[in-house]
Amino acid sequence: MTYWVLFPEMLDDSAVLSAIPDGGPEDYQYNEGEPLLPNYPSLDQAIMVFDSIHYPDQSKLYDIVPALDAVLVINNKVKNVLNNMNVDNIEYLPIRLWDHQKSPVSDDYYILNPLGSVDFIDMEKSECAMSALNKGQINDIDDLVINMNKVPKEAKLFRATTMMRQVFIHDDLRIALGNEGIQGYKLIEAEGWDGLDF
Repeated sequence: MTYWVLFPEMLDDSAVLSAIPDGGPEDYQYNEGEPLLPNYPSLDQAIMVFDSIHYPDQSKLYDIVPALDAVLVINNKVKNVLNNMNVDNIEYLPIRLWDHQKSPVSDDYYILNPLGSVDFIDMEKSECAMSALNKGQINDIDDLVINMNKVPKEAKLFRATTMMRQVFIHDDLRIALGNEGIQGYKLIEAEGWDGLDF
């Protein structure tokens, strides 16, 4: 059984989003696997803007869009794939995208918030260093070893309990994303992962 580390892909022409919406959850809350919709702003306020400081010439919207705040931003096409795969441990936080001129360009995107977590990483066998600020979370990993017997068979997309900021996917979902021509992401095999995104 194969699992993958999921990343947005920073393509040469891809828009990059600058910050999470104002007036809602704090940035750290997006990595806790807890529901955020009760305190989430309305769509009119849930705005994410193309980053004009670092990426002023990049404006193409792919199905998965990179963001400087390290949230995973997806569109309705990706949402439909997840729904068709019966991935139900997800909260979709709607956002309105503004371009470099701060004009609205799309209401078809969401911040993906996977709820809960899976005891995915074998902490005895993996080579990793824990965070000094949050001792239950991995800060750096050099060799990830999967806890295969701890991963529920139905888990298709999830956070790892000891690495909540990172999203992992099952091979079935990798195939489904490829079959639907989803663009804007990259995958690295989770077993043996060295913590890098290339």
